[in-house]
Parts: sequence; structure tokens; C-alpha cells
Amino acid sequence: MDFIWQALPAIISTVTLGVVGFVSKKVMDFLREFKAQHAALMESQRNQLKASIVATYERVVARGWITPMELESVNREFDSYKKLGGNHYIHSLVRRMNEEIPVKGEPIPTD
Repeated sequence: MDFIWQALPAIISTVTLGVVGFVSKKVMDFLREFKAQHAALMESQRNQLKASIVATYERVVARGWITPMELESVNREFDSYKKLGGNHYIHSLVRRMNEEIPVKGEPIPTD
């Protein structure tokens, strides 16, 4: 019976190592999947912001002017788009809406 007590630390360490290895593999698999899903969601959000900015741009160019509320909204969307890694294509559209397209309409309410 003494040999069991002598072998017990080796048995416990082997089992513990196996459990830790199993759990760490599961955690790593979960993190890999989470990272892939997160990247897909960020790409999707960036594409939605890009589509919204382009739609606003096309609408205001066709109309010939932009309202203050549209301009504020597009600037906020652009800030989010940049934070998500957006590119200079949209930057040029937003710059044009801010600098070249006349602003008309009611000002943004302050209350």
C-alpha cells in the first residue's frame, strides 16, 4: 500500500497536467473562433458605414446641397468608420461634403 502513496504525487501531477492541457486547448479554440467572428463583425460594420456615407454623398451631390443634420451624421459615421480602419476613398467623399457642397436647410436644434 505504501507504493500507492509514493506514486500518488506523480499520478496527481499527470492528471492535473492532462486536465490543464485539455482546458487550455478548449480556451484557445474558443478564442480563435471569437477572434474570427469579431473580425467579420468589424468588417460588416465598416461596410455598412461605408454604404451609408456613399448613399448620403450620392443623394447630396444629385440634390446639389447638404443639410446641417446630414453633414453632422455623415461626420459621425466617418469618425466611426476611421476607428474601424476605413480608407481614404471615403475620406475624399466626406471632405468634399464638408468643403465643397453647400450647406442649406434648418440648423441643428440645440435643445
